[in-house]
Amino acid sequence: MSGATFGTKGSIHVDSAYDYYFEGKADETEYVNPIKKIDKLVRTEKFLEKWLKDAFAQQPKLTKAIDSSSITVPTIIDSEITDRLRQETPVLELINRTTNRGKVASYDAHTERENGVFLGEGASMNDQDDTYTNETENMKYSYVVGGVTGQAKAADAHFIDAYAQTIRDKTVALRYLHEEKFFSGDKDTTPLEYDGLDNLITTNTSNKASASVLLDNVGVQLDACRTYGGKGKKMGVTDWGTLRDMKSQMMASVKYLDTQSIAWGLTAVQYEDMPIVPSRFTNQTSNSRRFYIVDNEVTEYRVLQEPTMEELGKTYDARRFFIKEYSVPIIKHEARCAMIYGIK
Repeated sequence: MSGATFGTKGSIHVDSAYDYYFEGKADETEYVNPIKKIDKLVRTEKFLEKWLKDAFAQQPKLTKAIDSSSITVPTIIDSEITDRLRQETPVLELINRTTNRGKVASYDAHTERENGVFLGEGASMNDQDDTYTNETENMKYSYVVGGVTGQAKAADAHFIDAYAQTIRDKTVALRYLHEEKFFSGDKDTTPLEYDGLDNLITTNTSNKASASVLLDNVGVQLDACRTYGGKGKKMGVTDWGTLRDMKSQMMASVKYLDTQSIAWGLTAVQYEDMPIVPSRFTNQTSNSRRFYIVDNEVTEYRVLQEPTMEELGKTYDARRFFIKEYSVPIIKHEARCAMIYGIK
């Protein structure tokens, strides 16, 4: 409609609105042209700013205290993660680890020795035959699987390396599995796992039947281990509660605790010549606690493969992996170890 002009429409004075936004420009004036770099647009913010200024000017002057709820403050998260589940695994640090070729751990045991004999002059000579047996134990294959979705990796990029953190967590989880099963493993109940000390030690055992363990009980079992020969280094392992009871008995008799520094900087309470190490992976239940005497000379982990990480193929938007270990604990002469069970 050439030559048309704005007029008054209802209660809105359109001519005034035109003049306000376009500041007296003639009709059909080019005021924005990006090619020519023309930008004469009157921004609506000017109107809003003026309206707000006028509106606040009409408000009564009030004094108001500022509280924290009127201010938006972002939460800054500490990038350090506190592991509330961390436990030490002292047995895995102290038990020998031996390489193993093949899927079966094998060793020969000398089980019977014939003594020499006194003979008369000219007597016939007969052999004194000894007995040897071959013992085998199948490798056990342990795994832990983890991963991080693509979304989590992208969202956490400014915070932590989520993938590396997950690998660390799963590596620790695998160690916990082996520390626990070193004591409680039962391949008869769970064929895919190995036997732990609860099932490997059968000769020198004592049932406390819900009574507290005494130092004399430990001494008796220690002597029984020595009866079967060997001066290998012995190590006692138990829970913290049983160790505390034993320490109280030691303090009552000698007024001090003899300690010794063992591998990796660990300090252990010593009874006779045996360090005692507490592990939270032993049975912690009252009336079911245990005390183990482990001969390090005949106890070892046979290892086909140390913990190794491999990445899994992608089936969805995630980076996944698993960590595996092929190993099995063996005791070549279990009679040189002992176990006290049923401790209060």
